[in-house]
Amino acid sequence: MTLNQIVSRLQALALSHSQIKFVYYNNMVEFMKNGEVIYPALFIEHPKTKISTTEHQTKHSFTIWICDLLNTAGGAMGNQNEVESDITSIAEDYIAMISSYLFQDTWTVSTEFNVQFYAEQFTDYVGAVAFDVEISSDFLNDRCQIPTNSPGLFIES
Repeated sequence: MTLNQIVSRLQALALSHSQIKFVYYNNMVEFMKNGEVIYPALFIEHPKTKISTTEHQTKHSFTIWICDLLNTAGGAMGNQNEVESDITSIAEDYIAMISSYLFQDTWTVSTEFNVQFYAEQFTDYVGAVAFDVEISSDFLNDRCQIPTNSPGLFIES
């Protein structure tokens, strides 16, 4: 699977969840400062990729953020526990979706997820959970499949 195919699947799965109203792929903080969001929202950041020729895997690391509005009326944080509970449930659902056996032939998903909680002021004041996930796909390491203008470079003499 290519990175584009993985991101497309991650976005489609997020949008198929009945509670998620908005999905964005790229830098969450930059978008939250300048963009218009409908909550609850899911953000996908892609900080790094590792290619292993010994394991024949391409391993993409993602950070998933799930955010919802916090009620700050009167300076109170009256719904913080409710928001954290709700977005944790959404995170559990999303992990179950991406870990589904239906995708076992196309990708492998990490099996442990450390969830962190945040309360941040952007344009909106939001509560968020974030977790990292590694998604691996096959890397064939096949020089015969390389598009090249100089195929003679790969011929053994």
